[in-house]
Amino acid sequence: SPPRTDPYFVPEEVGKLVHAEARADLLACVRYAGHLSKLQNRKVALPGFVGSPAGCWSHWFLFPPLPTSMDGYDIPDVRQVSLELLVERFGPIWDLCKQYGITFDLECHPSERAMGDIESATDYLKAMDDAGFADVVGFNLDGSHMEWQGVSVIEFILEFADRIHCAHVKGVWVAREHCRGGRLGGHRPMGYWTNGWNFVTAGTARDANSLEDIFIELNRVGYDGAVSIE
Repeated sequence: SPPRTDPYFVPEEVGKLVHAEARADLLACVRYAGHLSKLQNRKVALPGFVGSPAGCWSHWFLFPPLPTSMDGYDIPDVRQVSLELLVERFGPIWDLCKQYGITFDLECHPSERAMGDIESATDYLKAMDDAGFADVVGFNLDGSHMEWQGVSVIEFILEFADRIHCAHVKGVWVAREHCRGGRLGGHRPMGYWTNGWNFVTAGTARDANSLEDIFIELNRVGYDGAVSIE
């Protein structure tokens, strides 16, 4: 019986159990990728997600702006708190990545701490690098989450060339002019016809990403990792 104001409410004791099981599963995935790397004589990347702790994703555009202090007391920046929580929660996973010589590669994505743009991706990498995880934290490239936000996947490749360890092929259609639901979807379900963007078959005329340009740029920066069709 969750409170009416929070339909997705999870009791604290249940949340701790979920976190514990998720961490155990992630650690198992790291070991699995490490053993595959030895069997296949290559570095197997481990793509995944990290979420956006402290509700950071919902702070993408706040109006009116929230205060930074109240009655002389500083209010922590939720964006910074989110990065600190990621280091705390994923530290054991990334420590094990170091041990097995593999990378954990975030798919920059709406609702993640790195939202599919170059700015938030830069913040994410800097925080993880400062925490000592530069050798194991990278990206799983997926341009379909960038184009509708007005972010160039080519510029993303150039910016993070040495941190992209795996890549997705996925198409996205983007409305060229006006649309009923807007780029954010107008509170309609994913895939709804009024949305300003929708996933489509990669490489078709409707795809706003150019697969040719993406592969050319990946080749130019010396990418030699896996490419998967999602």
